[in-house]
Amino acid sequence: MRWIFPSQDKNKQGSLLQRLLGIRGLDITKDKLSSANAADLLPAKDLFDTATAAKKIIKAIKEKKKIFVHGDYDVDGVCATAVMWEFLYRYAGADVLPYIPSRFDEGYGLSESSITAMQSDGVEMIITVDCGIRDAELVKKYSDSGIDFVITDHHVPPTQLEFPKSTAVVHPMYPEHEYPMVEMCGAAVAWKLCCVINEKLGLNADMEDLLDLVGLATVCDVMPLRGDNRIFVKRGIEKMREGKRVGLVELAKVAGFEISAVESYQLGYVLGPRLNAAGRMESALTALKLLTTKQVSQARELAVQLDTLNKQRQEVTQTMLEQAEAQVDLAHNLLFIYHPEWPEGVIGLVAGKLAEKYYRPVMVGSVLGEEVKFSARSIEGFHISEKLASLDDLLVKYGGHALAAGATVQRDKLEDFRDKLLALAGDIAVDSLEPTLRVDLWLSDDDLEIPFVEEVSILEPFGMGNPRPVFAISGLQLVRQDKFGKLQNHQKFLVRTAAGQLLELIDFGGSISWPAGSNVNAAGSLDIHEWNGRKTLRLLLRDVKGGEAIQ
Repeated sequence: MRWIFPSQDKNKQGSLLQRLLGIRGLDITKDKLSSANAADLLPAKDLFDTATAAKKIIKAIKEKKKIFVHGDYDVDGVCATAVMWEFLYRYAGADVLPYIPSRFDEGYGLSESSITAMQSDGVEMIITVDCGIRDAELVKKYSDSGIDFVITDHHVPPTQLEFPKSTAVVHPMYPEHEYPMVEMCGAAVAWKLCCVINEKLGLNADMEDLLDLVGLATVCDVMPLRGDNRIFVKRGIEKMREGKRVGLVELAKVAGFEISAVESYQLGYVLGPRLNAAGRMESALTALKLLTTKQVSQARELAVQLDTLNKQRQEVTQTMLEQAEAQVDLAHNLLFIYHPEWPEGVIGLVAGKLAEKYYRPVMVGSVLGEEVKFSARSIEGFHISEKLASLDDLLVKYGGHALAAGATVQRDKLEDFRDKLLALAGDIAVDSLEPTLRVDLWLSDDDLEIPFVEEVSILEPFGMGNPRPVFAISGLQLVRQDKFGKLQNHQKFLVRTAAGQLLELIDFGGSISWPAGSNVNAAGSLDIHEWNGRKTLRLLLRDVKGGEAIQ
């Protein structure tokens, strides 16, 4: 692993916190790090077409039209559906129903199947959340048949947007990236539109009560935690801790913790996978019901269902991963793998694990009749969604972001698609295929103090775009090495620093080998461990290297 150090810290002036803020281009006052309230969010009304969309929705409500909120089956899509449905139904009194398509029967986004199903229930208006930006042809076709559409989405839009003039399109990148915050999740876009409706109707609804869902979706959809996104997560976690959403309370319990102690890590790695398991294994409606129910008994039952589905998902993922490893070909810069028996609901997880292990773009596919559905994961510098867009003549459907995307290809075009994608990946520089670790600061023994770690907490919540700070320490000597955990699969290193201070290093997963010698460099995140009322400092390891300090 190659360590990368910030070039903008060469003068090493100011306190450690000041240096850290400087490296990340942050200012406590300007970036509102000490407050981060909902009042600090960018105005919702400035998001293009929110006024038009709000006007159309309000008109439909007043005319008592049948409205459907059409979402998606991942955490963001489910949360976005919950936000829009809950606001329209519980606050605005609309005649509204949610619709989440089946991953297996209908696929992502609007489809003939999903619209036909809503038509059978008398739909008059469809509001898309977390989808729809690539479905202009369907929107035009069904607009002509009398259905009114409001499109809200956040995925990369196509070059040409050809929606009917009657369609309102709310998207942070639309029409020309004018909105200062273009990277926000689908639930955040839906929430901002609801804020405008709330204001226009004079409902005085407390919109912060829905920020728990927006914060959850922001983390699970891996949005950069800067600007509005940081506020969404910070305030969302605070709202979760209040325990008002009984579904999250019960889901946290089956996962082994109390919602009053929830952190951003648990959103992405504990709650998120359980919610996602519904859409991956069966129906995402189970997750939607959990997030919107007011009944504790129902919430408890649904939480247990999701926990069980998640365990089944883990077993299937492990089997598929072992099968996928047999197809790994490191002769190419991109891994292109598919299997006729793989369930499509789990291919994204396998792609993610392979991309993490081999640090190169990955396409993992599931054969479905005459089509192959792919889930893609990429690395920095290889914008997978743009690469797929350049091959759109070979694709039935595609969409996504820089690091994650999806695509469907006809089997008779599969070989051509594979060859052209591998050719595009052939331009990736060799050193770009080596995993990197961005180290914020080198620390001396004098810096290893609990007050400094407490100061750093002002940067929370941590996540994509605002990772937990990584610090490097040199001159470490190993004193003792132990295994721990139920399966003895974690490691604990007790080391002595150059000045003689004892420090505990934790290696979750047990993948790190301690190099020979007494002058070892270690990099990781500082953590305060509290046990029996006593606080101690420890380093959560990311990597170790032998030899002299490599700054």
